[in-house]
Amino acid sequence: MLKSLCVQLNESLKKYHLCLSSDQKLNHDWPSEKPVSYWTILQDASCLLISGKDAVSFLQGQLTCDVMTSVENQAIYGACCNPKGRMIANFHLIKLKADCFALLLPLGQADILQAALKKYSVFYQVTFSTEFKWMRLGVSVHVNALKSILTPMRDEIQLISLSETYSECWVLPEDFDHLISKLITHYTTVPTVYWQYEILKQGIAWVMPEQSEHYVPQAFNWDLLGGISFTKGCYTGQEIVARLHYRGVSKTRLQYFTSPKEIRQGDFIRSAEQETIQGQVMTACYVQDTHITHILASVRLDQTNWMMMNNQTILLHHTLPYAL
Repeated sequence: MLKSLCVQLNESLKKYHLCLSSDQKLNHDWPSEKPVSYWTILQDASCLLISGKDAVSFLQGQLTCDVMTSVENQAIYGACCNPKGRMIANFHLIKLKADCFALLLPLGQADILQAALKKYSVFYQVTFSTEFKWMRLGVSVHVNALKSILTPMRDEIQLISLSETYSECWVLPEDFDHLISKLITHYTTVPTVYWQYEILKQGIAWVMPEQSEHYVPQAFNWDLLGGISFTKGCYTGQEIVARLHYRGVSKTRLQYFTSPKEIRQGDFIRSAEQETIQGQVMTACYVQDTHITHILASVRLDQTNWMMMNNQTILLHHTLPYAL
């Protein structure tokens, strides 16, 4: 986000005793108990916009999800793989119009994905852009609940459905203050990291730039989350991804652990049975109030009793909200 825009947003937030940190996250106290519904700012991400008359057919031949079945303003999980079936990136794909799609990714991933997709776009009438003019805010309610409280300003914002319990509001900078006043009135304010913590507990992890082209989608449970269509037809890397689904069993899966020690994304994991690396941390969230780190790690399914490779800290395993 441009420095001038960050200053502008912080000026709007001051009247509510809020502010953005240097890494564009909303600063706020951690809730003492889980709120019924809450909101936060989601500016610590990037977006790749793909539009043009061939946008659907182009994306259908490149992504793991079925673009043909996408519904306007409703997010679906997707991924883009290299020919070896390794994910370049995974993302939320959102159909904004019939010929315009937004791919929401971690910071740094939009440029990487754009470079990869442009190689295949020569014979398609599509355009790419990483310039995203909207401010993104997340709210832990169904999108219909947001429509009811934001009716007077609906034309000024984009409402995006992420799931039955999560939505996003996209608003232009000039309308940001008005939207904040509405959200603060109806929902609990939480820091951005709290939103990330709740998403982590749902078993959702995003490929970061340093992980690009290292993991098949199944290592991130992308097939279990609906991010892969096995009926849509061919796409780059499809043969490898489909073969693993139909003829084999994924040896690694994303699993949820906690630890009393600080753990960082990218740290390696071993098991009690093996002294060699058996997995890697894909995402981590340290909760200052409890001094507990929550992590999602892609680990081998044939091992148990997990511990960190660097300090042998024992990891406590938790079940995910979906079956492995």
